[in-house]
Amino acid sequence: MAFYLPQFHPIPENDIWWGRGFTEWTNVTRARPLFTGHYQPRLPGELGFYDLRVIDNQRRQVELARLYGVDAFCFYAYWFGGRRLLEAPLHQYASRPELDLPFCICWANQNWTRRWDGSDSTVLMAQSHSPEDDIAFIEHYSRYLLDPLYLRIGGRPLLLVYRPEHLPDPPATAERWRTWLDEVHKTELFLAYVQGVDDVHPDTFGFDGAVEFPPLRPRGRPLPREVTSELDPTSTDVRARVYDWRDLAADSLDYAPPGYRLFRGVCPSWDNTARRGSSASILWHSSPVEFQNWLLRALEETEGRLHGDERLVFVNAWNEWAEGCYLEPDLRFGYAYLEAHRLATVRAGLRRIDPTEELQLGIALHVSSPDLLTEIQGRLEAHPGIPVVVTAVPEHVPAIAASLHGSTTVEVVSAESWGGASRAFLQVVPHLESVGCDLVLKLQTCASSDPDDGDVWRDVLDALLAPETISQALTAFADDPSLGMVGAPGDRRTTIAHLRGNAQRLRAFAHRIGIETLRPDHSFFAGAMFYARIDALAPLRAIQVERSDYELGVGQSGAVLADGLAQWFPLSAEAAGFRVADTRQLVVAHSTLRPPTSARPPGPHAHSSSR
Repeated sequence: MAFYLPQFHPIPENDIWWGRGFTEWTNVTRARPLFTGHYQPRLPGELGFYDLRVIDNQRRQVELARLYGVDAFCFYAYWFGGRRLLEAPLHQYASRPELDLPFCICWANQNWTRRWDGSDSTVLMAQSHSPEDDIAFIEHYSRYLLDPLYLRIGGRPLLLVYRPEHLPDPPATAERWRTWLDEVHKTELFLAYVQGVDDVHPDTFGFDGAVEFPPLRPRGRPLPREVTSELDPTSTDVRARVYDWRDLAADSLDYAPPGYRLFRGVCPSWDNTARRGSSASILWHSSPVEFQNWLLRALEETEGRLHGDERLVFVNAWNEWAEGCYLEPDLRFGYAYLEAHRLATVRAGLRRIDPTEELQLGIALHVSSPDLLTEIQGRLEAHPGIPVVVTAVPEHVPAIAASLHGSTTVEVVSAESWGGASRAFLQVVPHLESVGCDLVLKLQTCASSDPDDGDVWRDVLDALLAPETISQALTAFADDPSLGMVGAPGDRRTTIAHLRGNAQRLRAFAHRIGIETLRPDHSFFAGAMFYARIDALAPLRAIQVERSDYELGVGQSGAVLADGLAQWFPLSAEAAGFRVADTRQLVVAHSTLRPPTSARPPGPHAHSSSR
């Protein structure tokens, strides 16, 4: 389950309160970094600055949710004494049969105040509770509760209340709702509350269950460790408080028995700078791989404690962009958090991998000199069914194109010299993706004048292009959804040891792709040649490296970014939630990992639904 925010379309009330055309995106785009390395503004990826009144946007949200293992949306509903706000996306969702992902409702039953600009005492829209209002509420929302797609537990529609303690008499409200539904529609109700303030027994409110809602911590539980003092603020006006996200995830290492029906909750990140500015609350040190582990532990604990359709886990959230709390793809991490979500469901046995489904491989080859192409051309022609894109600097393209004339599976693309083979590779990955490739084999010819380097290059290239290696790699990627990158076993070089003169700036670059700390065990493949899932490259692709980035470290051999990027490819795979291996480990992985069978979801991008 993923909480779903509908505030991505203008309404008259927000026009009055915040300015004409205001939506959640208005705040998102205003955010600015508060300290060094702070990821702000957080900008959307594939879906862009969408308007939820446009049905195509909800269609794509449903498609992405299904691809990545999200089983239902939980829409926030805003009811104020009969006045309803932001209901258009929910109404549209329930009225369009093609939007076939199950859904439920969470009543956000707080007063609306000017909290976003710090004026908490200014009430914009107040709640007005009464027995009559209770009946009016359940009568209106019953149109959704009775929808065939509405989520049910034991046949009972699930209704969440965000703050039941704000109701004058929660048990009385619950009883009125239950009685009305039973008398009018012969339907029982399943009520759950969100644990933002209290973690009391649901019976206290006359409810059936409770939902964890990280990063909020009920009273009596310690806050995560504050790390504000460890960061370098961008100005003296910064009053933000920063906490360690990993402390929240660590709760799942040893879940305490709740003693009542409790649905676990997880969050991929949290950062409300877009709403609170320099007074924001921020969670630091989140990552896709650790989110995957947290979700996996929540799923496994739920599997062992609850039964049947009670086994729900909630993610906060699908699209809380102004709170930095979302699964949707963004410009830094791409689909990494979605893929981490999918991998957690696979590892928990909730999704199956079909080992008979064929993955499509493409080859990206960067040629430093036309003379070297003759050595590799025969090797490429041994694999006529694999699309190949050859990159070279502009002055070499005519000679290379002439040499490859007549080939139907090889394209030649011009690549500027700045950025080298790594930048050229990132340039052609979108093309391979657009023709249906799930995997890419990155190859390059040796640009060094040292004959020993040339021998190493040929050995690695021969090893990776061998037919048995290609077959083995395809099998390993199909069998193991956690596998993101595979290289030749030769010389795995330690990343830290090769930072040289640009250590500080290159560490900052690694942070941009989601790696907080470079560890001693981080390594990369000599020659920068490897197989990779295209999804594993998302963090590196998303940061949009510019030419100016490549100029750092000029004159420091081995420390320039053109060389450094070769070191960051495995880090990108890790940031996206995948593991890295070499070809020696593939036989072991294939013999010990026997996944259950069923359908594997296609890749994340728009063309993938037709594959």
